[in-house]
Amino acid sequence: TFEGAIHQARLAIEQGNFEKFAHVLVDEAQDFSLEALRLIRALSPIEEGGIDPLCLAGDGHQRIYRASFPVSRAGIEVRGRSRRLKINYRTSEQIRKYAQAILQGLEIDNLNGETVEISGDHSVFKGPEPLVIACATPEEEAKAIVAWIEGLLKDGRYATYEICVTPYKPLIRSALGDAGIDTHQLKPREDDPGMDVPGVRMGTIKRIKGLEFKAVGLACADLEDPMNAIAHADILDRCERYVAATRAREQLLVTLKR
Repeated sequence: TFEGAIHQARLAIEQGNFEKFAHVLVDEAQDFSLEALRLIRALSPIEEGGIDPLCLAGDGHQRIYRASFPVSRAGIEVRGRSRRLKINYRTSEQIRKYAQAILQGLEIDNLNGETVEISGDHSVFKGPEPLVIACATPEEEAKAIVAWIEGLLKDGRYATYEICVTPYKPLIRSALGDAGIDTHQLKPREDDPGMDVPGVRMGTIKRIKGLEFKAVGLACADLEDPMNAIAHADILDRCERYVAATRAREQLLVTLKR
């Protein structure tokens, strides 16, 4: 198994069969398994007393793959050594507030078993308020998203590759094609080609994690979509929608079920 392979790699390091690194920098630490963090701990020369042997960066708000656990269980001690980053450089203040409201009422951990406080969080720029549209049918949703994208493209400030629609829905892709708008599906384990390939990006929420776009359409007009009863949704579902909303820098559209 994948976890078994990670375990074998850790054993090889602990047996002295692999040279440790001088510095280890880990991003998206909230999505690492316990065994993966133990591997990271083994790779880092913490006992050697060097400068900055290990640095973890993570965000419990974006945990969409596994349940939480303190990194101290992996032998990584961060108490008294951690710092919370409060400045958001990617999304507008309006989108940041909308996204954080998706998680309102939840206790999000700081990767070491303590609750994160979001007081003082702020973005460095402002933008328009997220647009929320209620739709009765999938066809109405597709029509609303097409009209929104046409408006973005009209004044030339947005290129198609700077716009994303998630989750992936064939009906929306067909509607965009019928309107003469190119699309490009983001598939697993394939890079976003950026400006080299035109087309509105379409993909699952998990696939667009780690990416950013000037504008994101969050297509949630299905009755079973957690966004339609977000206060009662599972924590992982809420974190997924938080991730999707925060992929947007300037413009965010959310369609809900009417």
